[in-house]
Amino acid sequence: MSDSVTDSHALIWYLEDRFYYFKLKLMVITYCLGVNMADLPSQTTETLNQLKQQALDIVNEALALELTIFQVFGETEATMAALDEMKSAAEDAESSYSQLSTIQLQIAKAQPVTSADMLQLLERAIARTQARIPALERSIEEVKMEYNLP
Repeated sequence: MSDSVTDSHALIWYLEDRFYYFKLKLMVITYCLGVNMADLPSQTTETLNQLKQQALDIVNEALALELTIFQVFGETEATMAALDEMKSAAEDAESSYSQLSTIQLQIAKAQPVTSADMLQLLERAIARTQARIPALERSIEEVKMEYNLP
């Protein structure tokens, strides 16, 4: 081989070695400091956990209400709309819970940093869930009032 090719290979090997060294050093420093670059701010994590709990509560409440209506009033033409509405509310809340959990897990797996696209996806999912939860809760309350249930 010519000297220039050998020098190029040596330079590439040296740069790859340095890059690996700095990447490893960064990982050690962040581990020692207890900092993970893919971590979300605590406020965002708290918001996510609250939204997921609210979605889970809606799934539970909507399905319990659906069962109560079915057991007390039966499945008739008069109750079909309420039964369907509660099933739909539960499915919507379940979808929100699943979406938030999946995104949160993907962010946790992203090392050492989370992509801007993933963070934008998270922001949209949070906004969507924050907008949907009050509507789902109102829907449950309206059905309870319609059937005089606590």
